Amino acid sequence: MSRWCKRRCSKTFPFGCRRAPMAFRSCSSSACCPSLLSCSCAGFGWTLATTTPNTTLLNDPPERNMMTMTRQHMLRALALGAMLLPLGACAGEYPAMVRARDQTIRDLETRLAAQQRENDALRQRNGALASQNESLSKRKPEVVKVPMPVEDDLSQLSKALPPEVSVRYTPRGLSIGVPSSVTFASGKTTISAQGRKVLSRVARVIRKQYPDKKLFIEGHTDSDPIRKTKNKYRSNRHLSAERADAVASYLESAGGIASRKIVILGYGPWDPIDSGDKAANRRVEIVVAEN
Repeated sequence: MSRWCKRRCSKTFPFGCRRAPMAFRSCSSSACCPSLLSCSCAGFGWTLATTTPNTTLLNDPPERNMMTMTRQHMLRALALGAMLLPLGACAGEYPAMVRARDQTIRDLETRLAAQQRENDALRQRNGALASQNESLSKRKPEVVKVPMPVEDDLSQLSKALPPEVSVRYTPRGLSIGVPSSVTFASGKTTISAQGRKVLSRVARVIRKQYPDKKLFIEGHTDSDPIRKTKNKYRSNRHLSAERADAVASYLESAGGIASRKIVILGYGPWDPIDSGDKAANRRVEIVVAEN
């Protein structure tokens, strides 16, 4: 409840007002009532003020006391209503805030579930790959056994071929090497007269001993870049492929070997047989495939 000053200042202070002087609560001196016109209640920002002539309240009639109490109750009700107004506004916004929060939670749960499904799929895939790798590691490598010609066979084949060519066995098959110095002039793809003689003899041996085998005609060069014939050949690989095609064409036309049995390859400088001998690397190899 508010306290009245014993003097006629008629100031009222709501119960609990922190700014009301103690003199206003129990006043017995004429100096207790300062010339304050308002009381600002801490925490709410309300200002309550009343002014009446300076008369004593001790002898006021009961009706005056009742009016004063009624005004206090009205002021108290107004203050309570002002305090509850923002609460009413908040109460109106609260359901919308709750719905927005719930929607955000549902969205996050949906995204979390999608991420979980993706993680599960990745784990399953990793597990399958791990099982596959394990099975592959346990599998023994398949070794293809290719019958290697014995030294006597190579010796007999070398005797049947011209002395200019070489015979050796490679992982790709039996290889008959013809040096480019025998078949081509420098930077050329036209077979020389000596080259035609050598290739004719090679064709006869192949028709006799390997009639059903497929032939791979491989062209090889050294690592020197092309300079004089750069306008004709883009690279050493291009030059090697053109030379392989020239040999294949001669074996078909003059050697009597079917075109369907011949495949041409241009290696360029990428498959040397002797890194220190450029002349040995410039060659055409006729590889007799095992299968």
